Amino acid sequence: MGNISAFSGRNVLTHVKKDDIIHKDLSSLISSKGLDSDALNKASIMTSLFNSGRAIGNYEKEVNFTNNLDKYQGQIKNEIKRGFKYSKINNETKVNFDHSIYKNDKL
Repeated sequence: MGNISAFSGRNVLTHVKKDDIIHKDLSSLISSKGLDSDALNKASIMTSLFNSGRAIGNYEKEVNFTNNLDKYQGQIKNEIKRGFKYSKINNETKVNFDHSIYKNDKL
């Protein structure tokens, strides 16, 4: 597990290690992790509402967030599956053997 640092302004100096990854902005970080920003926002809001006013530890907060994120990420997968449910895939491959023979002999 590592750290995340955010800097604003131009020409900011910082220490960078050999294997550090630098992202241009938060959206590039989120997309590099394979997350959906909308699902991430919904999970953050739901976790915040669930945790508000409760005295719980960091581990339980992390588990709640992970469960909420999995739920909203799963919604996206289900919507994609539902979108393809009534689609028809036409997979026809036609090979022109005359052209293949001509290409191999002449070209």
